[in-house]
Amino acid sequence: MRLLAFLFLLISAVTASAQNTPTNLTATAISDGDVKLEWVAPTGVTPLGYHVYRAVNVGGEFGTPLTTAGQVTGLSFTDTTATTGITYKYVVRWYSDSAGTIVSNPSNEATATPVATPGAPSNLRQVKVTGTTATIQWNSVTGAESYIIYRDGDEVGEVDAPTTVFTDSGLTGETPYIYVVTAFSAAGGESTNSNSITVTTTAGDGSGRNDVWARRFRLLDTDADKLITFEEYARKQAARQAWVIAAHRWAYMDYDASGDVDLTEYAKSLGGRKFLAPSKPRAFLLADGSGIDGDRSGDLSFDEFRLTVGSKLKESQVQKMFDKKNKNRAEGNEYLSEVEFGIKNGSTKDDGEPLPPDDEE
Repeated sequence: MRLLAFLFLLISAVTASAQNTPTNLTATAISDGDVKLEWVAPTGVTPLGYHVYRAVNVGGEFGTPLTTAGQVTGLSFTDTTATTGITYKYVVRWYSDSAGTIVSNPSNEATATPVATPGAPSNLRQVKVTGTTATIQWNSVTGAESYIIYRDGDEVGEVDAPTTVFTDSGLTGETPYIYVVTAFSAAGGESTNSNSITVTTTAGDGSGRNDVWARRFRLLDTDADKLITFEEYARKQAARQAWVIAAHRWAYMDYDASGDVDLTEYAKSLGGRKFLAPSKPRAFLLADGSGIDGDRSGDLSFDEFRLTVGSKLKESQVQKMFDKKNKNRAEGNEYLSEVEFGIKNGSTKDDGEPLPPDDEE
């Protein structure tokens, strides 16, 4: 009977000892060589705190605790003094007095080998940009398993190493976007951000055609205000075509009649080339309304006529053309009528408003 009582007490003590020990201790290597420990509280007791012990390598001996009394009262602890590349083993004990006297047996052992966080990618740069896409590239990072791309603070993609280029799509034209990239490894976690860059998309749908018009627009935009005026447009066109052609195309490029044209309007009209040269009546009205000789008079002076012919013609050539058309020159007339200019029946529908645009190409 005494033997049975003794065995009962012994079994109860062993069971209580197991129940009064922290359990399920885990050790996980996280970023920057840190190791995070987590465990389950003992049953049947209310610890004042916990001590964490660390030993180097699996066969190492536990020495004094890493922690001090009152430092750890919860069920987790992060070891920030570990060295990357070294394997550590850990146990946890609880204590019940303010001095931190050890009263419990150790928990189960847990091991971890901390790994350094990858360095931040460097030299992030723009490679190509269109109206709807942006391609960026960066330098590779030793130990990185993948790279995470952020646009305006939101993750937009991830590529596996050794790839160091990414194309972001579905963007809006003429819009600035800010990009950063981080390196990632499963053991070391995510790095800090790379340098940031701002990428501004072009106008249009991202086709090569729109990129061409964007370059031409920048050449015309001499004051770099992202708008071109008729003066800026006509100055460039004057070297290749008659003034009335530039005026005709400008009138329909300026879709919102604002007096200036932005890149979207310019690209949409193909730099004005979407429209044919003006008809005879329209050319007459544009020249007569140019303001060179005041308001519209219903006839063209030599200077107004000059606006209707090729800009590369010499002054003497233009004068011969003007004189040939001027049937009443012998009577001292210095202006061309509508009929003399070549308009059938002399009708320009001159009601003070421009004619409807000619058919588009």
